[in-house]
Parts: sequence; structure tokens; C-alpha cells
Amino acid sequence: VLEIHKELLGATHPGTLRVLGTLGAVLATDGKLEEAEPCFRQVYEGQLTTLGAEHHNTLVSMGNLGMLLQEQGKLDASAAVLEPAMAITLRVYGPDHQATQHRRRFLAGLRTKQGRLEEAVDLLTKATASIEQSFGPKHRLTLEYKNDLKTAEDSLAEKNAPSPGDNAK
Repeated sequence: VLEIHKELLGATHPGTLRVLGTLGAVLATDGKLEEAEPCFRQVYEGQLTTLGAEHHNTLVSMGNLGMLLQEQGKLDASAAVLEPAMAITLRVYGPDHQATQHRRRFLAGLRTKQGRLEEAVDLLTKATASIEQSFGPKHRLTLEYKNDLKTAEDSLAEKNAPSPGDNAK
């Protein structure tokens, strides 16, 4: 199907990129992360070329690629994608838009894996407050964000807790 789309529509046609993105998602879901990466990269590069860096679909594909790289343990590569995506999203949508909160959540996950827990908590605190204001305290998204924030706060507290041998006198 992908080859037919490429042949008939071209490699950067939105329909071709949609099929390629679906293939990447299926591969990632099946745990074939290395095979999924070129699909996600091609989608991102194709959308960047045809739609521009500030288009919603390009930002989504940046998030998908960044999260995949993070899942692979390629934290520097993930940061190289997620940090610009966050900056562009803030500039295009502003600090209170749902897309901004999603990018904050993605970036917080990266910061957690990097051991930068204070930054993760700060990002999730902002995102959670905005999501709760938009959707209310019992909405599914609010509860997911609150759970992520609680996990990050617990990790930070654990990191900052004195170890058993640290009895200061």
C-alpha cells in the first residue's frame, strides 16, 4: 500500500505520509522501534518540507519521533526534536493551548529519563493546571496529567530523601 501511494501520489503527499505514519505506529506498537524510526523520520521530514515547521501535523510528527527516540533510549536525539517542538508550539499556540500541554508532558517524560526531575515537575505542574482549568478536575486527561505529576513528584522526593547512612548530627 505504501509503495502504491508513493508511486501514485509522491513521497511527500499527505496521504502517503499518513500511511507511512500508520506503518511506523504499528511497528512501534509491535516493539520494532528501530524499524519504526525511519518511518517517523520520513513523516516528519516530509511534513516539514510540505507544510512547514509551524503546522500542527508537523508538530505532531515531531512529538511522535521524539517519543520514539526517547523510548529507544536516544535521549539526546529525543531532546533535539522535542525541545524545538515545545518552543514552536509555545510560539504558535501560546502557553495555555492543549497542544502546548501535550508538548510539556512529552518534554517532562524526557526530563524524567534524563534525571532532571525538578524540570519535569515544573513542566507537569504547568501542564496539569492548564488541563484541569480547561477540562475540569475529573476529566480523563486531567487525571492522567495528575498521575504523571504525582509520579514525578514522588521520584523527586525519593531522589532528595536522605539515604539511611546520612544521619546528620
